[in-house]
Amino acid sequence: MSSVAVVSGSCLCKAVKLTFTEGLKNPPGLIYCHCIQCQKFTGVYGALNPFDWSTLNIEGEENLSWFQEEGKLPMRGFCKKCGSSLLQRREDGTHALVFGGAIDTKDVFKPSTLHVNKEEAGQHYMLD
Repeated sequence: MSSVAVVSGSCLCKAVKLTFTEGLKNPPGLIYCHCIQCQKFTGVYGALNPFDWSTLNIEGEENLSWFQEEGKLPMRGFCKKCGSSLLQRREDGTHALVFGGAIDTKDVFKPSTLHVNKEEAGQHYMLD
């Protein structure tokens, strides 16, 4: 799918709202990450899409909390009120991803076949 002018998203309770005012840079489709961190953060695996951090506007930023496992990248953003997984990024802004479930705008991302960290996939689901 092509880039769109505005992509919006939110957490489950709507205390945190995200807007990408300049759209996404060449969205490749959702990337499925099976690393242990994504499994723990989401409950199964991460479905993420890269975006340009400089285009992000956050409403309700006081409800956004960040977690970073000591000695590990990236930082992971979630809602303090409902716990929804929303974002991940590196401190230098070179790596920014939004969790697919946080996006409210329809038909922005297409599924992809890109699976990363497959060797860490849990035994509770199967990958082909």
